[in-house]
Amino acid sequence: ETLRMANIHWRPQVDFLVYETYSKVFALEAFHMAGKTLKAKIGLMVHDARKLTGHGTDAVTLVRTGSFADTPLAELSAMKRAGTLPAHAQLYDADLAHQAADLYAEDMALYAAHLNVKNLTFSELL
Repeated sequence: ETLRMANIHWRPQVDFLVYETYSKVFALEAFHMAGKTLKAKIGLMVHDARKLTGHGTDAVTLVRTGSFADTPLAELSAMKRAGTLPAHAQLYDADLAHQAADLYAEDMALYAAHLNVKNLTFSELL
């Protein structure tokens, strides 16, 4: 639990909510729409830095079959350099998927309340 809370990438997103309600919630799966909406509504220019950081999966082919739950990081890194990566669901076996769903149940509920629940990797575990 301490590690999950110490890393902002692993920390539950609900921990970053400041207000009780929001006028709009955006899905990372539709990041381009967030930028357009924010520019139109409040004049905020959003810069998509994925191409600069290499952190996105938008520039690779996603592998949607097989299990990569126990794949070493070095192998995943080699796959990314070759232009492919496992789709998010392929990174989990059944036990790990249940553990993640339990740890991030509040985040999943927040997503389902505001966005298309079908976009959740494990919507059936909600």
